[in-house]
Amino acid sequence: MTEMDPASLELAARLDAHFHELYDRCMKDMPICNLALSVACVGFRPYGDFHLGIVLTPWFMNICAAPRAGAPKVETQPGATRTLALPAGYVDFLATELDGFDRLLFASLFSPMQDFVDHAAALATAEAAMDALMKPPQAATPAPPPSPEPAPASQEKVAMDRRSFFRLGRRG
Repeated sequence: MTEMDPASLELAARLDAHFHELYDRCMKDMPICNLALSVACVGFRPYGDFHLGIVLTPWFMNICAAPRAGAPKVETQPGATRTLALPAGYVDFLATELDGFDRLLFASLFSPMQDFVDHAAALATAEAAMDALMKPPQAATPAPPPSPEPAPASQEKVAMDRRSFFRLGRRG
């Protein structure tokens, strides 16, 4: 369990209010919305220069990275991609502007949300995704070298897309 960070909790509360208001104002009647779901912000915590967590809405589930106080702002133009190294691997985020927030980074996990039967299932998925993001991928057991000479050590970067994220960075 992660220690509660007041700044992360405050960001999560602001994002929650923002997306609730957006839902009430213009999304609730859109066919992309799963009416069995609600807005929730899951697992927000400090990670490096960012507050990291998952934003769940009736129309998407995204990983969110917001700069912490004193950290450099996200200077990437809206819509540009920025890659962050997370414990589970590298994740590509899109720079996004939301009213009332500094520029944020979002990475899509699910959209649309029609495959979720209820809010509890979506919430459990968001919590599991956040836990998986914060764990390094398990290294495969290396095969013994074909000769008595040790193989050179190398460190492979794990490219993280949605498919590999849910396989925790494993290939195949």
